[in-house]
Amino acid sequence: MKRPLNPAWLWATLLILAGVPRVLLAFIVPNPASDAYVYLYYINAWRISLISGTFSLKTLLSFWLPMYQLICALISTVINHPVYVSKLVSAAFGTGICALVFLIVLRLTANRLASLAASLLVALNPLHIFFSALSMTEIPHAFFVLSCLYAAITRRWTTAAVCAALAGFTRVESWMLIPMLPAFEFLNRRRISVRVCAVPLIAPLLWFYICWANGDVLKFFHERSLYIRVVSAAHPEYQVLSSGRLWWNGRVLFHSVHPVVLAGCFIGAGLLILQVWRTGLRNHSEDRLAVEAVAVCFFAYISFLVAAFLTGNQPDIWDRYGLISFVTGMPLAAWTYLQVTRGKARLAIVLAAAILAVCVSETRLQIEGIRATAKQSSALQLISFRLQDRYQSNASLRILYDDSALPITTIPPERLIASSALPAEPAAILAELNRSGIDYIVYRKDEPHSPLSIFPELQSGTTSEHFKLDFPFFTTDWHGTVYLYKFCRTDAVQPCW
Repeated sequence: MKRPLNPAWLWATLLILAGVPRVLLAFIVPNPASDAYVYLYYINAWRISLISGTFSLKTLLSFWLPMYQLICALISTVINHPVYVSKLVSAAFGTGICALVFLIVLRLTANRLASLAASLLVALNPLHIFFSALSMTEIPHAFFVLSCLYAAITRRWTTAAVCAALAGFTRVESWMLIPMLPAFEFLNRRRISVRVCAVPLIAPLLWFYICWANGDVLKFFHERSLYIRVVSAAHPEYQVLSSGRLWWNGRVLFHSVHPVVLAGCFIGAGLLILQVWRTGLRNHSEDRLAVEAVAVCFFAYISFLVAAFLTGNQPDIWDRYGLISFVTGMPLAAWTYLQVTRGKARLAIVLAAAILAVCVSETRLQIEGIRATAKQSSALQLISFRLQDRYQSNASLRILYDDSALPITTIPPERLIASSALPAEPAAILAELNRSGIDYIVYRKDEPHSPLSIFPELQSGTTSEHFKLDFPFFTTDWHGTVYLYKFCRTDAVQPCW
């Protein structure tokens, strides 16, 4: 007689395999060049505001919805390491996602082995591990969505409503949960409670209030629209849905959502449609409603992303965008596998072997993609990206620049000035920088022979009257020794601050 799988052993295995690589990677891998450092800017700014007592709801306005950044800022008021806090918060949410996948699959299938297998496919997925170790919102957002989904299929409607509000205050696409959650409740209970309707509405209403407090109730959407126009103007190729763009973005979505999940979800959707065809719309068991809720969640999020891309509201689809569909679709894929192989032991073995082969192949491809992303995460590369962004908005800027290792490719050499001819005295250096029209300074603090080492603020990575730290936004846990400063010229048309 077979012994049942021990729940304690299952949970210990899952949490160790999910948690350890994410936490370790949070300490090892620097954030890549992209949105992460802007998130960190707001986390640190809100931490300072909370400590100084100047924080208010109005403070929360940024380019993104603020839930993740606010959580990290609150923790950072106690632990003053915003980078590590933000990365470890993401790692904790990533580990929690693996546990939620286990619980959702167990609810759909009542099969612990299938639940463990599905959650381990998430726990060991290289993309999910990598982005769980970065200061970004995709993983925390997916945790809130899965929490809402699990609470809904287990009929914890108040918890589901709260999680929907948290998801909606993290990313705008989760405002979809406002109509979806009451629909789930109606199908399950044949009635809709006020709290399930009202609580998720808190997220958009609070966000509109924050925008209104900053002068424009639709400020978030106006800034997003402006961003799309600026990006489209800078990259004309985004204005055309060429076959190359469609192929590249489709390939990214295919691999980030994962072929096993995509196949499982589309086959599962077909099975659900057949069941409805045979039994009718009204003969819905509670178990089938749970499966249907998971299916609706998966297709809603992947459809939102595809629609945003096709309508030009999302310039490109990046790897991390598909992770929400990967984790919401995994339970449906596991349910589909058990439905297809029910009573067919040989097919179950063959299909499991095929799934394993696909997962191994995907792991190799994802690791290659992660390596390419990691190469863009060095301090020098991040400074280079920042400078090239600055040059795109101001082609006349001049940069004091000595580091030949800095990979600047789009800025003409005549815009790059060496520091070797600078005088020795601080006042004379400032005068020469003004005369030369220097806008930005790339300074390496471990270079003792630089004439600029005479300025102590540059050595410590801080801002002063003459030098404003432009990148990183703050130096706590910065993984490099190179800094980008804006030089506050006395003849500058625009103020330095």
